[in-house]
Amino acid sequence: MRTMLAPLRHPRFRRVWLGQFINSIGDAAFLVAVALLLARGTNPATSLSLAMAVISSGSILSVLLGGVLADRMKRSHLIIASDLVRASGTVLVLTSDSGDRLLVMLAGATLVGLGSGIYLPAYQALFPTLVPADGLAAANSLRTISSRAASIVGAAGTGLAVALTSPGVVLFLNIGTYLVSVTTLIRLRDTAPTRAEKQTGARALLRDARDGFTYVAKRPWILAVMLDGTVQIAFLTAPLGVLLPLALGGGGALGWVVTAQAVGAIVGAWLGSRRIYRRQGAVAIGAACLEVALMVAIAASAPLPIVLAAAFVAGVGLSVFAVIWVTTLQKTVPDQMRGRVSRWTSSPQWALPRLDHSSRERV
Repeated sequence: MRTMLAPLRHPRFRRVWLGQFINSIGDAAFLVAVALLLARGTNPATSLSLAMAVISSGSILSVLLGGVLADRMKRSHLIIASDLVRASGTVLVLTSDSGDRLLVMLAGATLVGLGSGIYLPAYQALFPTLVPADGLAAANSLRTISSRAASIVGAAGTGLAVALTSPGVVLFLNIGTYLVSVTTLIRLRDTAPTRAEKQTGARALLRDARDGFTYVAKRPWILAVMLDGTVQIAFLTAPLGVLLPLALGGGGALGWVVTAQAVGAIVGAWLGSRRIYRRQGAVAIGAACLEVALMVAIAASAPLPIVLAAAFVAGVGLSVFAVIWVTTLQKTVPDQMRGRVSRWTSSPQWALPRLDHSSRERV
């Protein structure tokens, strides 16, 4: 545990990690608060579906540009811009009057999605510059744990806050989390990536995007993991997100399963940071496949204790994979390519699937 907390000794890492931990809590709270806000409108099903669609679409569109920009400018400045865009979007959602002003709500949700897509590659490219190379595994372990904790705290806290106040109050507080993030990034004094050429314009941006894809395409080990992750999402992770609530009937049982996986994720993050594996690639892929245990338990209609054990094992495996995979990429990919490569290698966000559907992972 001391090794995992060692990165906090570095002041720059500590301030950024704290700001983004609070930011992650806000992300989880936003999705829950929006769902509860729209549930009070005149057409909640349509409004919520449209909101989730434009958030996802905005994120997919902007992550393509975000990866290129993350390799052209200071990553801290890009994250600040993302925070301000998402804060502006949250303001619009807050003023949409429970979704009755549908266009206003959709405009706000679109801004949140666009900001999220810019944020992801910028943060992933900045993260390795905050600690020495030998501390990356511990830093990623700590980030994996804090991300899971943030999703639980954000979702649970939102439910309690809405019960005592309203979704609007939670959205207002969410704006505050973005401002906290901005405060921790001001005057961080990170540097822009060193580049041989700094041409501007649409053609230069397209060429940079192509170079990022080419870099990934020429490395079979990266492509293999991406393909494995895509298959796992399509045939395991996504079906589990639907089958678990149906099989368990929601309520307390589902909550216990989510908790068991979260505890497993904490254990797995610690195991992933241990430098005791000779063949780390094989260990990472094998660990990710442990998610099968949860599918088998559900398919066999196993008793709840067995399902909880399987959820714990799945959490351990996925977290071990996340730490090893991200650390390997950070040590292998040069700084001037890191934003574009992270755009391709982390967009599936499959390292830690959210059974509670409450947040996204910044692996």
